[in-house]
Amino acid sequence: MGIDLLKDNIVISHFAHSCNGGLKIDEFARTGVNGLYAIGEVASIIEGANRLGGNSLGGSLVFANRAIINAVEYIKNTKSFKLKKRDVEQDFNAWIREITREDKNNLLDKKSVIKILKNITSDNLGIVRSAEKVKRLFEELKNMRESYSIEKNLKEGSLEVYLMEESIKMLALSILNREESRGAHYREDFPETSNEVVKLNVKRKNNEFIIEKVKVR
Repeated sequence: MGIDLLKDNIVISHFAHSCNGGLKIDEFARTGVNGLYAIGEVASIIEGANRLGGNSLGGSLVFANRAIINAVEYIKNTKSFKLKKRDVEQDFNAWIREITREDKNNLLDKKSVIKILKNITSDNLGIVRSAEKVKRLFEELKNMRESYSIEKNLKEGSLEVYLMEESIKMLALSILNREESRGAHYREDFPETSNEVVKLNVKRKNNEFIIEKVKVR
């Protein structure tokens, strides 16, 4: 590109870092589910959706302490309850029936499916993204599901495959709704950064993702 880092001048400037998502929490790391806490980069703090690694050490230390203190009080003030095994099994089986409605053929094994998921994600949801690539990913996901049965491979760990697939769908839908390029999130079909700042709220209902685009004032 004609840049010589040893000779050319380099402009150094400050910039505003990004909050990329994660689970919404309060000051005690509580989520919207009673008794469920989110700490570190899985929470809605710095780099939550971008790098699920170890970048938010400070946030983890602060919120871990607050979460433990709050969790102890939550346990003390929560009445114990008993679950009937029959009820749990009924709910679980109903969920399995729901997520396996699209099962057709069973031509692939788990190892082959995971390899396919990795390849199509790498090819279509990398740094350079577009609506065309996301559309291609969904088509390839559909073709894969037509050749792999979740229900018939439960004992071999097909639920792991299902959860991987759903995570990929969530990422792909979020990319479609981000109609601009900002930082590491680049869209070939929307190369410019929009002046309108939005956030994406991701919800789950009836085993489907619902993504709401909300303007940030």
